[in-house]
Amino acid sequence: MAGKKGKTAAGRGKSNDSYKRIKGEICKPILFAGKHMGYGTYMAGVVNGEMVVDKAGKPIPYKQIRGDAKVLETN
Repeated sequence: MAGKKGKTAAGRGKSNDSYKRIKGEICKPILFAGKHMGYGTYMAGVVNGEMVVDKAGKPIPYKQIRGDAKVLETN
């Protein structure tokens, strides 16, 4: 008979909001399909409906977004 697992000490107090934040705004991951532009397909970030891009206008991969530790600007 399967036992019921309770919450462990490591799981208590964890936030359910696992999204990254940029200047206090939530950055959600999306699938960027830039194959037709020569960028490939990868996970990028979106803040308030705008994609997080670098200075050249190329979307930044979600795993490279540092969030509030590194100031990023959206266009």
